[in-house]
Amino acid sequence: ENNKAKILSLFTEKELRNQGVASALLTENEKKLKEMQIKEIELEYRTGKETTACLEHLLKKHNWTGSKTV
Repeated sequence: ENNKAKILSLFTEKELRNQGVASALLTENEKKLKEMQIKEIELEYRTGKETTACLEHLLKKHNWTGSKTV
């Protein structure tokens, strides 16, 4: 049984940033995957982009490290 999931990207349009949209997306994904009995979630994203710092801040706020155990 596979109990791991990978989110390949998380992105919001510029005009929707700083409104909690990405945070809500991440939270809802975590909830749904937990319901599906997924035990570990990995988020893959590109570094070196202008949005990287914002995404890493969001992940830190949600207690993410390399992957998250749920």
